Amino acid sequence: MRLVLFLGSGVSLESGLPSVETISKRLLQPDRGPSEIDRVTWLLRLLEKIDRHTLATIAPYKTGDHHQYTGAIYRQTTTYEDLFYLADQIVYSGMGLLDDTPAAALIDLIEREAEDGLKGSTHPARVVDLYHLAQDARTRIETMVASLLPADDVTGLDLIVELAHAKEIDRLDIVTLNHDTLVEQLLASHEIPYEDGFGAPDGDVRWFEPDTYEGDARIRLVKPHGSIDWYAFDYRGRERMARLRNGRQDAFVDHAGRTLRRRRSTPSFLSGVNKVVRYNQSIFAEMFYWLHHALRNNDRVVMSGYGWGDTGINLRLAAWLDARPANRLVLLHRDPGALRNRSPQINEALDAWMAADRVVPIAKWMSDVSLADLRPFLAP
Repeated sequence: MRLVLFLGSGVSLESGLPSVETISKRLLQPDRGPSEIDRVTWLLRLLEKIDRHTLATIAPYKTGDHHQYTGAIYRQTTTYEDLFYLADQIVYSGMGLLDDTPAAALIDLIEREAEDGLKGSTHPARVVDLYHLAQDARTRIETMVASLLPADDVTGLDLIVELAHAKEIDRLDIVTLNHDTLVEQLLASHEIPYEDGFGAPDGDVRWFEPDTYEGDARIRLVKPHGSIDWYAFDYRGRERMARLRNGRQDAFVDHAGRTLRRRRSTPSFLSGVNKVVRYNQSIFAEMFYWLHHALRNNDRVVMSGYGWGDTGINLRLAAWLDARPANRLVLLHRDPGALRNRSPQINEALDAWMAADRVVPIAKWMSDVSLADLRPFLAP
């Protein structure tokens, strides 16, 4: 039997890692005292204000003699990922790489709302200042996320070890959207071999070599959203992705002692709601391919911790669920119905999938589920 274990950020909470909401609140806190904030925090707060106003005033309608607002249906709060997306749009527009009228309108709105927050006496000068601030805001978000995700202890993931040792499972594809390294730490602590798409050690790093996925490894780890220990390096005049071997450090060398220079100070992982574009770039295109490969070659998926907030992933999962009658997704969630409000894809199809036995909910968190609980649902 082959199986895909599909994980989202919810499975990391028991190990003490912060939730999306916690990271978002931390990001907006003043870092110089209660009465003074730096300009990057100021911009992030302004973006949050604009986004919250948008969420509340989407879809006006008339009732009687008055107009009211429906508001956003599938997103009620502004998270750090939403703020990253907005900053990302500003940066790409500033580089001339985004010919998006809504992004230009957003920039004009921010320039008007900013008042004295932006430097410059003319509109172009203030917009240039905004571009630079938005770039710093993206770096701030990525740096904070990377700093908050390392964990010393792994808790609540015992099911992974059971699945890894289960004799009836010939191939286990672990697909995790999480940037943390809890799965890697867990497998290493139990001396469970796995393939992650990176080659043999070369000094302080292991270079990304996707062909290693083609081997006969029984367990494959696929991370479509990247990881806090992935970095882009200069390698013979081109960019090459590598996984760090010794955790976070300042200097890196290969096996010959040659210095390896990072292209960016932040690790390579995806933030924001613009991931669909990044799924076609660099290492993320390869990871998304292996996600597709894992789904195409399996008819059983066990899912836990995923909030159905990624449109690109949702469309892939929906296509897989509808592709073959035998395909079945076992959903581990204390309140499966709560997911309806997270995604139009699941809201429109969940009842039909459940009626057809394509989605089988188990009203428990992954930490409360054992292999024995799953066996009845994994059988053909």
